[in-house]
Amino acid sequence: MTRGQSLTIVPAASPKVKPNMQVTENPDQVLPRNPSTAAGAQESLTSFQKQVAKGYKHDSSWFDKLTAAEQSKCQSRQGLWWHEDALVIPDYRDLRLQCLRELHNCPYSGHLGVTKTQKAVSRLYWWKGLFEDVRKHIRTCSVCQKSKNSSQKSARLLQPLQIPGRRWESISVDMIVQLPLTKSGNTKIVVFVNRLSKMVHFAAVPRGFGDEDMARLLMHTIFKLHGLPREIVSDRDTMFTSEFWEVLTASTSKINRLPSP
Repeated sequence: MTRGQSLTIVPAASPKVKPNMQVTENPDQVLPRNPSTAAGAQESLTSFQKQVAKGYKHDSSWFDKLTAAEQSKCQSRQGLWWHEDALVIPDYRDLRLQCLRELHNCPYSGHLGVTKTQKAVSRLYWWKGLFEDVRKHIRTCSVCQKSKNSSQKSARLLQPLQIPGRRWESISVDMIVQLPLTKSGNTKIVVFVNRLSKMVHFAAVPRGFGDEDMARLLMHTIFKLHGLPREIVSDRDTMFTSEFWEVLTASTSKINRLPSP
């Protein structure tokens, strides 16, 4: 360079990213957004895609588990299966967990919520039950559990049940179900427990035991021996929250009704 000649600095060319490629932190996991634009044959697949192709052989029944509508959206290209524009991930080793960690746990993913993480995963990957797996993964994510506050309303303090004043004033009712079929056709056991003395009455009932049958059983098992209890403690089963109390009230009024002189 001679004296008086100006110096021109040319910046280095920056690497260009093809518009149809999705760049991730790991260069082996670069996947094309559109499978129709992917060039090359089996040797051009990334290491992650080769693991996916290998997983199809170990999880050979994944296609049979899909519905007819889901099967119509799946296509095989270059040894890989695509659900529309998303790569189908088989249930092989930790491939699905690796996808979830890439789009949720990585620093650039931001530990998003269930909906946003599900949308991010479904843009690149697909498998049956994806939303449920995303929800379970976020629920067990240690960073989310430590750093994020729960959006649910805080539960109130537990209210203990009062101690009954006399026996059979308060009882609890529960059922033991899915038992082997007996010769009498019974498959369930109804358990009545006196909350004060812990005395128990058992009653075997058939499979089609309903709310009206429960009311009659209470009248013939508890009422005739100990009187009508003032309090019945049970779970929120539909048997106890539907017509049970109406039938019980009707039965009580008939029993307590005295004949006219």
